[in-house]
Amino acid sequence: MKIVGIISMQRIYNYGSFLQAYALKRMIEKSGNKVIFLDYKVEKPRNISEASFMNKRMKQKIRLFIYKILNIFHALNEEQQHILAFRKMYDKNLYERLGVSKKCRKPVDTLVIGSDEVFNCLQSNINVGFSKELFGIGFEYKKKISYAASFGNTTIEKIDKEKVTTYIKKWLRDFDSISVRDDNSLKICKELQVPNVCKNLDPVLMYDFKNEIIDQKTFIKEPYMIVYAYANRINENEKNIIISYAKKNNLALVSVGGYQKFCDYNIVLSPLEVLGLFKNCSCVVTDTFHGSILSIINKKKFAVIVRTSKTGNYGNSEKIDDLLRTLKLTDQVANYKNIEEILKKEINYDLVDTIIEKERKKARDYLEYNL
Repeated sequence: MKIVGIISMQRIYNYGSFLQAYALKRMIEKSGNKVIFLDYKVEKPRNISEASFMNKRMKQKIRLFIYKILNIFHALNEEQQHILAFRKMYDKNLYERLGVSKKCRKPVDTLVIGSDEVFNCLQSNINVGFSKELFGIGFEYKKKISYAASFGNTTIEKIDKEKVTTYIKKWLRDFDSISVRDDNSLKICKELQVPNVCKNLDPVLMYDFKNEIIDQKTFIKEPYMIVYAYANRINENEKNIIISYAKKNNLALVSVGGYQKFCDYNIVLSPLEVLGLFKNCSCVVTDTFHGSILSIINKKKFAVIVRTSKTGNYGNSEKIDDLLRTLKLTDQVANYKNIEEILKKEINYDLVDTIIEKERKKARDYLEYNL
């Protein structure tokens, strides 16, 4: 039995991050391997100074400490309560379920980098940064591969502009085999002349969750639609259309993940409970990659808002556009003008399932060959 170490985004407070890490672990365990998660060190993003980085990290810790103190005196507003409850659920339950140990850096037989945006090295997120350890640098292993790794909205143009091409090229060429999950990541590898690169879909699509979904039929008694988006990203036009559609169709609005003030319910569930919530909803509006995937694996009508990177805002077009193209679901791309029209349309999930089954075989073959 081999010891396989995964370096992923398992410590990011996000349902999709947890589910992809959990699914990848389960996929690797099916081959008879023992899986452990290895921790990476958070490094400074390229676009800020060391002093600014340390200052932001300190402010982040102070804000969380203040939330905890205010919570003792019942002085948090609804959004703050939601944030604190979400983090508490993660810290107490989810790390243990994954088998994550802090500062685990053991030698392994095979190191697997992925999935999620492990290669998104030029983002401004201070919880990730320009981290060479997310490319496996500094760990002990006999073999190193990636699975469905993504550069997110880091592009070859940004890599060249930041003058980090030599670093990225060297780090990628250190892999025995590379699997990426989108065409943008594939393009970067090809531009840098990296050998042994293939494309696989995200583990949340590739792993069959059907026997692990925790049903939520009794949680919300009335028919409902889900809004799955990061907090403060749904604009006024989008919000008004979503509210209008829900009222016309007598649906409660349920937000899970990011807090949305306009929704009837803002709830904190475990990731497998979230799958159950999606299973029993009427439809979904999302602006996230994994919100799209959760809709797809539950065969729901959904509209996905694709956002481009501009003026420092985080974009998701590189990964979502590719996912929808691969699954023949580009008709689900929405803006505030056509959300209602998209949610009325039936989706050919027979075709989607055919594509997913082929991709699952490809994923199994890749992992079995490389492990």
